[in-house]
Amino acid sequence: MSGRSNAARHGDPTDERTAAGVPSVRVRQDEDGCGCLACRNVTIEAARRSIVDALAWSGRLFRSRPSIPLLGLALVVANRLLENVVPLYVPLPLVEFLEGVATFVLLVGFRAYVATIVAGEVTGDRVTLRDGLRHSLARTPALLGLGALVVVGLVFLLGPTVMVPIVVVAVPVFVDAVDPASALGTVLLVSAVLAGLLPMLLVLVRFWFAIEACAVGGYGPLESLRVSWTITTTDRARVLVLALAAFASTGVGHAVGSLPWTIEATGPVGPLFDALSASLGELVTVAWFGAYAHLYVQAVVQQ
Repeated sequence: MSGRSNAARHGDPTDERTAAGVPSVRVRQDEDGCGCLACRNVTIEAARRSIVDALAWSGRLFRSRPSIPLLGLALVVANRLLENVVPLYVPLPLVEFLEGVATFVLLVGFRAYVATIVAGEVTGDRVTLRDGLRHSLARTPALLGLGALVVVGLVFLLGPTVMVPIVVVAVPVFVDAVDPASALGTVLLVSAVLAGLLPMLLVLVRFWFAIEACAVGGYGPLESLRVSWTITTTDRARVLVLALAAFASTGVGHAVGSLPWTIEATGPVGPLFDALSASLGELVTVAWFGAYAHLYVQAVVQQ
């Protein structure tokens, strides 16, 4: 069989790119050609990495691609400036708007950029800084739509499920049937909050890879949610472990940063430790971005 006929049969992996020249990694049924590992240029080793291996690989990637940690650090510093310096010179409504933009850029836009770089590394199609940024900017409208869908869904669809158990428990508390300071009152309140938040957390976990699907797969907002839901359905245990590890490590980052402040650090030192706590938490979150993207690619090529 000739090389041309073989390419026609299996598809040319170099054709699976966006207009910005970055690789597009989509689920097999959405690929134009063959979706095997060889045609996607994904090694068996990369396809079989565990969560720990993916996180370690991501750490090595950050060293070899310094644009990732440098941009992440710059965004974290920008957030601290918006919180502590900019309000001294800018009206509060504008500060709140800028903080919202900065949060979106860090947690969504930058995550999309990291996913783009990771997809290129895993598929052997290295993405330059310029192409990665250009692609991430091009996907911003879709990412905004994705964020709007998630927020609207959580507020309007899951809002009642959050409030019902809280209200049910609050009624006996407010009518003095149960003392909120008692052990029973504490257990009831904690149980109500957990019962209310559990559906929301489960939905967030199911949409864990929606950003990667939007940025790397080129899917629209609704399709990104569908792809993420499919991935988290077929690999439920792995995704649950990933989510728990990410939440726990981020919480530890915040706790470590705030530890000196909890040990009676007073005066002007307090705000410094508050900033340190927030920065460490955000940096730990950024450290997970590479692992998320790697695991997305793994899940997609194994579909």
